[in-house]
Amino acid sequence: MTTLTRKSIPITEADQTAVAKVREPGSSERAALLALGVELSSQPSEAEVLHALLTAGRKAIEEGAMLYGYAALAAEQDDEDRAFHAAMRGRRRGASRDEA
Repeated sequence: MTTLTRKSIPITEADQTAVAKVREPGSSERAALLALGVELSSQPSEAEVLHALLTAGRKAIEEGAMLYGYAALAAEQDDEDRAFHAAMRGRRRGASRDEA
């Protein structure tokens, strides 16, 4: 079971404008939120929209952190690592051709 808590956060005019746009049915902002995999009810409350925006931001940060991690991992590889991975890819390709 997930425990829900309420937090008091400052809301700027830009935040209020964004919430209002997301609450509008058919708005491009609402469509963009849906494209990020965050769905809203047909008539979302301000609280629901704020939670959806927080969720979208969290997802974007998680994806960015993964990309950063992959880039750091790739940067750490040396020529020997790259040669090993290329050889392994070649072996897998050869095995799949043998099966066909």
